Amino acid sequence: LQARWGYATNIHSWELLNEGDPRNSLHYTLADEFGKYMRQFNPNHHMVSSSFWHSFPKENFWVNPDYQNVDFADVHRYIGEDAPNFTDASQATHDISKQYGAKEPGGAGKPVIRGETGFVASGGGPVTEFRNDTDGVWLHNFIWGGINAGGLIESYWYENKHIYHQNRDGSYNFDHRPHFGAYFNFIKDIPLNNGYYQDAEADVSSDELRVWGQKDLVSGNAHLWIQNKNHIWHNSVSDSTIPSVSGTMTLVGFRPGQGYTLERWDPYESGITKQIIGTETILAGSDGSISIKVDNLAEDVAVKLGLVNP
Repeated sequence: LQARWGYATNIHSWELLNEGDPRNSLHYTLADEFGKYMRQFNPNHHMVSSSFWHSFPKENFWVNPDYQNVDFADVHRYIGEDAPNFTDASQATHDISKQYGAKEPGGAGKPVIRGETGFVASGGGPVTEFRNDTDGVWLHNFIWGGINAGGLIESYWYENKHIYHQNRDGSYNFDHRPHFGAYFNFIKDIPLNNGYYQDAEADVSSDELRVWGQKDLVSGNAHLWIQNKNHIWHNSVSDSTIPSVSGTMTLVGFRPGQGYTLERWDPYESGITKQIIGTETILAGSDGSISIKVDNLAEDVAVKLGLVNP
């Protein structure tokens, strides 16, 4: 593997094996030795991990000091029709992220990926309802829901069933991959590894609004995804009427009286030059709070906040 592919910068990581025994200490030892071996190759230093067919052996493996050469944790879990958040893709990614995120109580203190996931039917296999979601609302919300502060990365299994579907002649029945580009444009320049970011913990005036994101109070930055909670794939495919929502979200901890630039981004536009749909300057209150208003939100919007003349 290293000799053939180790040069490649687009290698994410090496996985020892797929879905090994979660209770076998020999699996743990081999994964650690594999990591130790792969770390000797400069300048690549591709990450190393492994995965299990069920559970999350945190104490025995992921945080065990005997296995320090495993770079990130991995959990496999599919989303069945009987799951509480089957109809709400953003909530489905949020909940597992807050469960196993690095700094969450159930986390391993290291990055984590859900190396396998997918929305599955009760009898097994990928759900068919997504065929009717012609706009890819499920994927859009699944991607943007990952902005939550837990930090888990998703790796979707049924990409050629749910994300795109290609015919034998090369044409596509649908292709939702531009949703990834829209999110990438928004998130790519945010220095999430600077050690200062924390959960935005926005206070929201309406129960019908969902606001997730993070803030960096040292540098004076924040980024948020604001969603009309009713704009979910299930309502979209069932042609349910989705009323628009208005409200105000408040962030705290900023510099009193300081000016901040607020950018509003279109989460559906993959062309980066078209994504910023509005810019304004707002002032933090005397208590360091910043309020952001949203009017008649039918779907969702993203915002970035930064110091004026930092």
